[in-house]
Amino acid sequence: MTLRELARLLSWDVQSEGPGLDEEVRGGYCGDLLSHALASAKAGDVWITIQHHANVVAVVQVANLAGIVLACGVRAADGVVERAREAGVSIFSSPDSAFDLAGKVHRALSAEAR
Repeated sequence: MTLRELARLLSWDVQSEGPGLDEEVRGGYCGDLLSHALASAKAGDVWITIQHHANVVAVVQVANLAGIVLACGVRAADGVVERAREAGVSIFSSPDSAFDLAGKVHRALSAEAR
């Protein structure tokens, strides 16, 4: 399932669209510690977090992640969104908790694999 399809299916609010929207999402990573995301998230994962500062853009780039979903209705500041657009990083927002988002992403990707 592509990032665009996943975002549409789960009704995420788009804050920034990167060029990777039509690439396959391989999995997900849920966590708020940037160093742990760098060490543990896998290329192609969608990252679920409440962190919404500019450093998240760099983590996505370095770890080659599919994009970021901000949980609990958190929204990135305008400056972060602008930086994400410049870097080609997709950022979404959802009112769902990180727990619920992780479950929904897992179910969607598992159903797609069948």
